[in-house]
Amino acid sequence: MLTDNVENVLRFNQISVPNISHHDLIFASLDFDTTKTNNDVFYRDYKALDPEIVLNKFNESDWERFYSITNPDVLIDMFNNTLNSIHEECVPLRKVRKSKNKVNPWFNSQIQIAFIDRDRAYKKWKHSADSDDFARYKILRNLSNRLVTQAKRSYYNAQFSGEMTTKDFWHRIRHTGLGKPNSNIESDFNADEINASFQRHFTSQIRTITHDPRNNNDRRFAFQPVRIFEIINAVHEVKSNAIGLDNVPIKLIKSLLPLVLAPLSHIFNNIIESCVYPQVWKLTKIIPFRKKSNVCSLNNLRPISIISAISKAFERILKNQICCFIHENNMLSSLQSGYRSGHSTKTAMLKVCDDIGVVLDRDSKVVLVLLDFSKAFDTISHSIMCHKLENFFNFSRNAVILIHSYLNNRQQAVFCNNTLSSFLPVSSGVPQGSVLGPILFSLYINDLPNVVKYCSLHLFADDVQLYLDCTKKSIEEITRLVNFDLEAIRLWSLENTLKLNATKTYGIMISRETNVEKPLLRIDNESIEFVDSANVLGFTIQNNLKWDKYVLKQCGTIYAYLRVLYANGNLLNRSTKIKLFKSFILPHFISSDFLIGSTSVHVQSRMRIALNSCIRFVFNLRRLDPVSHLQPMLLGYSFQNFIKARCCILLHKISTTKMPGCLYDKLRPFHSPRAKQFIIPTHFSSAYGKTFFVRGVVLWNSLPNYMKNQQSVSVFKKQCQEYFN
Repeated sequence: MLTDNVENVLRFNQISVPNISHHDLIFASLDFDTTKTNNDVFYRDYKALDPEIVLNKFNESDWERFYSITNPDVLIDMFNNTLNSIHEECVPLRKVRKSKNKVNPWFNSQIQIAFIDRDRAYKKWKHSADSDDFARYKILRNLSNRLVTQAKRSYYNAQFSGEMTTKDFWHRIRHTGLGKPNSNIESDFNADEINASFQRHFTSQIRTITHDPRNNNDRRFAFQPVRIFEIINAVHEVKSNAIGLDNVPIKLIKSLLPLVLAPLSHIFNNIIESCVYPQVWKLTKIIPFRKKSNVCSLNNLRPISIISAISKAFERILKNQICCFIHENNMLSSLQSGYRSGHSTKTAMLKVCDDIGVVLDRDSKVVLVLLDFSKAFDTISHSIMCHKLENFFNFSRNAVILIHSYLNNRQQAVFCNNTLSSFLPVSSGVPQGSVLGPILFSLYINDLPNVVKYCSLHLFADDVQLYLDCTKKSIEEITRLVNFDLEAIRLWSLENTLKLNATKTYGIMISRETNVEKPLLRIDNESIEFVDSANVLGFTIQNNLKWDKYVLKQCGTIYAYLRVLYANGNLLNRSTKIKLFKSFILPHFISSDFLIGSTSVHVQSRMRIALNSCIRFVFNLRRLDPVSHLQPMLLGYSFQNFIKARCCILLHKISTTKMPGCLYDKLRPFHSPRAKQFIIPTHFSSAYGKTFFVRGVVLWNSLPNYMKNQQSVSVFKKQCQEYFN
């Protein structure tokens, strides 16, 4: 026996036990304290708010003095004190005592009695070994199992019956154990270690832009005074219940919204007028999440910012004003697809792959380089950000000062393992998890396409795809041209305090041929590795521009979900199974809808077989039962018509919204506007003939005019369902 504390060992001995074992028995008595685990869980009952008591408590504050103050930090301090006082005194604290032994929610007294009778019968049979007692035990055992199955079935189906919000649906999914478990943020590292690791990525370098392409638009952007309806919308758009370091829950703000509208309006407008962002809103609680669940490393952690709920609402108002100005003046590059309405990873991938497909259609090849920035959101320079806002996007001086105040002098603390670390300064970057962060990053990186001279480029936030048409170019010329643009991007990155990661940057030589000679590409004297396939924006792109790997990967994901759902399949009714199919599995059919038509017949067959497996799960059918006629029950169409309808729906969105512009520009309408038809792109190969912009245009032109003239997307979807069925 080994111990590091001998004083705790009260007794230790070795004795023989001849009737039990030939070995001696070693035992020890230890002295240690037992800590009683507190199983109580507390929550605030907002439904029990007494309006009269809340109003009296609210009126106790000195609001006359409040409206005379112009310092945002003092205003926030007074406002938070009032709300925290109301929260503590007027929102009842309820206690829920959790049982030490977890009790299943479907367990009832009838099952408990059946278990007792079953166990008694089992003991009687084991004691008597009588066949009649064994038969009695089997009857009670089967009865117990039948009662458990019935209780589970009633519980699960009751959970998912009737109308419910999306949030309630996913909450019940997690509560019943049918979905993935919550991300585990327990870590082997302490909070201070994690916070120090995150801080190492920040940069304190202050740089200035050498090139200054001022926008020709004379109109300057200035933040406008906030109106009441904007506050109402912004507060209700805050969906997360996470509480920031000011300890003001969004639930409390929503419950008291009629009372706090005037104070919030005064605070928000005062911040805009003074151009000072409150310091308490710049204190951020960081929650570390693993990028890969099976990797235990500080470099594998991603910081997610938990900021004040009131700050989120205010950021939403500022973001809406910025986006409105940027959109009206068409200032964002058409080559940026990240964080923009009408844009997605699907549309970004469609643009890049169609550009490459056009080149391959001419029997040529393309060099594709997938660039990776290290910690891009954490390393942007605040001074460069403000310079770009003022000179590239025509922000007024006051607007720039407010954004600088928002970014500057921030501090963060990591919350992990129920411990809050000490605060460390944030010298660069935008908060990940904030509302303003994504749009500010898009503006920061917006001028990157301007430095590329020979290649084409597309952005999705910090994911950059650089590609070159190799038609009539020697391998030496290809190497020179791509390396020239890579060096220009590297220099731009250094000037903008971003760092290209050559080890995570990959090249793909895309061609219909095999064994194509590859150029020697470098970033800062580090060679770029060429691969046959790579993950881009969630898609798997191959060196022959086929999508077999990606679609087969989706099939694997579908079967993985089916295995999870089959574990409780006998407990769910049909309507519940359909809801689960649409929540877990249907998105994987939709994500690959524009690619399935261009895959091989074998791969399309695999996708159809996966759909048939889903049908067998939903309708409790056996392996050899016919299922094709039931495909419309899940997809709304047969499998082939589903692919056609999804192409038409995507084309309808692009043509009616004219977004994304880079895709809308690929559509060439007939000269007659009445026809509402597009010219089919000229192509020379059957491979390009299967792509979206050929196959989709052919399908679109075959639709009746009343469908093509329909402006509503929802109505067009219903018309597609009628037309293709």
